[in-house]
This record gives sequence, structure tokens and C-alpha cells, in this order.
Amino acid sequence: MARIASLRGVSRTLGDSLTAPPRSVHVPWQGPTAAKMTLAYKVPAFGLDRETAAITVLGELVFGESSPLYRKLVVEEQKLISLGATHYRFRDPYLLHVDATLKEGTTFDEIQEEVSAAIAEIAGGEIAKERVEAVKSHARYAFQLGLETPKDVATALALLMSATGDPNAVDEYARALSEVTVDDVVAVAGMFLSEKRRNVVTMATEQKGGAK
Repeated sequence: MARIASLRGVSRTLGDSLTAPPRSVHVPWQGPTAAKMTLAYKVPAFGLDRETAAITVLGELVFGESSPLYRKLVVEEQKLISLGATHYRFRDPYLLHVDATLKEGTTFDEIQEEVSAAIAEIAGGEIAKERVEAVKSHARYAFQLGLETPKDVATALALLMSATGDPNAVDEYARALSEVTVDDVVAVAGMFLSEKRRNVVTMATEQKGGAK
């Protein structure tokens, strides 16, 4: 967890300026660890609109366990140990984090190329409506299943209200998820998951004589 937190902290530093060019940094780690990679895309502040919901849906479409990219890199080719995306709920513009843990022998460049290709495919409109509907349904019900107890509801409401200021945030966010369209997903893929909005942080065990 400390290693992931370190990568995310560096990605936040790189992503402070929304007008900054894409940047990358490598963090040499003292001691043995699986190589890790974070691709952080600059996205708008969290809201209760379809654009925000579409970013959440897009993260699952491209990087979730049911995605072609996950099946290829984690299940079939086993180049990655893990892959996933996190869309944070903050009042200010922030980052969509894509975190990958690499297996030995996998290079950072090949994973970055695979990710870029998967995003380009969706940004180009190559996504079936049925897949979008399935991911929307999963995201919506996963959100609702997380509201089983009064404590769950209070926590979700506090987080959403802190980002949006809306006392109806829980219902409004669920509504926004249900209204996301294929066009919304295609639009945010092209607008926000572009290379010019991307920062890349890699981490690997420091090799004798220099960083990996």
C-alpha cells in the first residue's frame, strides 16, 4: 500500500497543472518489489452530471475485470498481476488513476501502449451499446449495494456532499449513472484520457548500477 500511495503522490504532483504537458517519472524502490505503474489522467471536479458518471463508466469499461484489456493482460497473457482504475470524488479537478502491477519480464512501454490502444478504440466509437449498458448496470448496483446500513448511507452521503454540496447527491449520482450513453463514454474517452492529459509514474526495484 505504501508503494501505491507513493506512486499516487508523485502523480498528483505531476498533475497539479491542467495545462502541463504529459510527463513521466521513474521512482527507484529500495528493496524487492513487483514493478508498478500509475497512469494519471487529469479530469474535471467530481459532479452529479452525466460527464462525471461517464468517466466512472469508462474506467470500468477499459480497466475493469470484465474488460478485454484486463482479460488479455491479467488472465490470458498474464503480463500483469493487477489492473484497475479509480475515479476519485473531489470538489476540485483531480486525476483518474490507472494502477498496474507488472509481472517479471513485462515492460512499462508495452503496458502503456496497450492502455493507449484500448482507450483509442473506445474514443473512436468502437464500443457496443450492450457493453456500456452492462457496465452501467454493474456500477449502479455496486453503488447501491454499498448502501446497506445507515453507516454506509451516511458515509456515502458525506463523501458525495463534500464534493458536490448537494444533499440529494446519492440519488442524483445514481440517476446520472443510469443516464450515461455510448456517446457520453466516447466523448470523455477522447476528451480526458488523451496523452496530453496523462502523467506516468513507474516504480521498480533499483538495480545495481542504476534504476530499472
